[in-house]
Amino acid sequence: MLLAAALVVGTGTIVTKPGAGSGPQDTTEQARLQAAAQLQSLAGDFEVLAAARGGDILADTAALLASQTRLLGPAPDQATPAPSGISAPSDASTPSGASAPSGASTPSGAATPGGAAASVGLGESTRRLAVVSRSLLSTAQDVEPGLARLLASIGAADYTQAALLQRETGTPAELPKPWQYPGGSWAASCTEPGDPPSGASSESAAPTGRPTTRDALAGVVVSERKLAYVYEAALPRLTGTAREEARKRYLQHRALIEAWTGVSRSLCVQLPPAEAAYELPARLATAPGQVLAEAETGAAASLADLVALSAGDLRARACADLLGAVGRIADTAGNVPAAPGLGSAAEPAATGPAPAAS
Repeated sequence: MLLAAALVVGTGTIVTKPGAGSGPQDTTEQARLQAAAQLQSLAGDFEVLAAARGGDILADTAALLASQTRLLGPAPDQATPAPSGISAPSDASTPSGASAPSGASTPSGAATPGGAAASVGLGESTRRLAVVSRSLLSTAQDVEPGLARLLASIGAADYTQAALLQRETGTPAELPKPWQYPGGSWAASCTEPGDPPSGASSESAAPTGRPTTRDALAGVVVSERKLAYVYEAALPRLTGTAREEARKRYLQHRALIEAWTGVSRSLCVQLPPAEAAYELPARLATAPGQVLAEAETGAAASLADLVALSAGDLRARACADLLGAVGRIADTAGNVPAAPGLGSAAEPAATGPAPAAS
């Protein structure tokens, strides 16, 4: 929570528009504008689909995308070309209001928010949602910390929602693969634990009192340790399929502890020693499923902090694991938050299947 608060103050969760008299839009502002336009277009398409077809998940997806658009701030007029310097992904389809792929039906009487008739198909819109997710996570690698954190969070949410849509509606269209960590090698070296890592972001040298890359990296490891401990306590209280699925997630968290501990050592970051026991939530005995869902959300927050406080290979790893964390939130909570890991800035807006019974 302290890291999240410091990030909001120090880097800003939402990037504001340049002031009057400022120079040309920089890369970060261009990225924000394009992301807002993409999400606004998709929100309009899903509003049309929800009106024509019905179904809670379509309406919830439209609400999710509208909420994300608001988090990014004002979007440019959809008739305006995308800002120069930022190109849309090569397989992204045209925005709402343009001609749809052949075979897509036009809902009777439906119109986009701008009033123009729309012709949208569920399969194509779901695929576009996954494509936009890849675009946002890719863009997050090269923008300032506050926007990187927001784009990575929204991108992870959008791919998870696309997968839910495909599963719940039976859409046959194949989704593109999710954005993946491209892999890399560490060049860091030090003579003893705690020396400045050569492969870490310049944020590592932030003034005392502000979170650093080391703080965020240690935060991920500690968060995963605590979450694994909660799973160990919750597993005996679960039964059947709920217990089997929880055990799979527990093993994933054990693997994440090892992976991020290895990253920390390679970057010469000294981690706090693991504790024999951690404090357990009070409701664990009566609502283990709900407690696990809340704990998964906390783990996503630690990864989102690391996205903001790192760069290069380290940020890419954090983005990839944030995508996995949002999938676990959906599995446990039954919904996808608009911006996972950003706390109360974005309330859960899209629902999927009900979480497993506790």
